[in-house]
Amino acid sequence: MKQDKKISVTFSIPVELNTMLHSMIDRRKLSHFVAQALEQALQEKKEALKEAYLQASKDPDRLNTIKEWKSLE
Repeated sequence: MKQDKKISVTFSIPVELNTMLHSMIDRRKLSHFVAQALEQALQEKKEALKEAYLQASKDPDRLNTIKEWKSLE
């Protein structure tokens, strides 16, 4: 993902997570680490949604319901 422009974001995380983050990641590298972690998590979510949509498009009950509704048009 291209990351030319940056913005400052404020959000809350659990204290324990913050403690682990700061104990493992250098302070100067926190933004980069969080950006990479978010990018990876969002990519995984996108793939999961894509798979769910593909499965739904093959669901016989869904297809029958669509067919029934189309017959009402």
